Amino acid sequence: MCLSRNRGKACLPLLVALSLGLILATAMGCESPAIRQENADLTERVRELDLEKARLVAEVTDLQAENSKLAAEVEWLREKNSEEIEAYENALRELAGFFYDRDKANAQYPELRIRAEPSMTQDQIARSLFERYLARFTEAYRSSPFEMVKDFRIDEFRPGPVSEEGFEGFVYYSVQVMVSEPLLQRSFLAGNGIRAEDNWIIDKGRYVYFFLTEDGFYEMEVGGTGP
Repeated sequence: MCLSRNRGKACLPLLVALSLGLILATAMGCESPAIRQENADLTERVRELDLEKARLVAEVTDLQAENSKLAAEVEWLREKNSEEIEAYENALRELAGFFYDRDKANAQYPELRIRAEPSMTQDQIARSLFERYLARFTEAYRSSPFEMVKDFRIDEFRPGPVSEEGFEGFVYYSVQVMVSEPLLQRSFLAGNGIRAEDNWIIDKGRYVYFFLTEDGFYEMEVGGTGP
């Protein structure tokens, strides 16, 4: 023990060292439960903030991608509208060269009936009557250019069921229309058909029905383009 004054002076450094050691020990391993809990809470809060930051960064990235997609769609619509406006303008210019002819509009269509001959095959009957049907769309009978055809051909007739009343089938055909603007060709593309060169629309088809009348004629009715 340091009882004397001189000895007390000698023991002062030892006391200081012991005090510092006690403080360090408390700071390093002897913190209270409340301080440990607060440190844990802070650590958890930092982790939650990092997760929230990552989520917000991902949302911003998604929004930027969506914005780019919308910008591309807007540009596509702008170009599409411009193309459609140009198509309408071209159609109007093309129609300006045609005039309404009331005599053609009132002309009598060719009858869709022919006399039944024993030697005629189903193919011959179908082709003959369907040619009369297509002739209704030629310049001789139509006044509207977007309803006219310059030329046509029957590519194939596929016979179907036969009954006492007659027979039916499906006819494949192609037409060469008067107008070149695709917008004006829509009526000929309805149902089926493919645009080809020189204003031809190919691979068209319709169901047709043929009935044998009591007075010895075959009459034709035109059906739809598909089932």
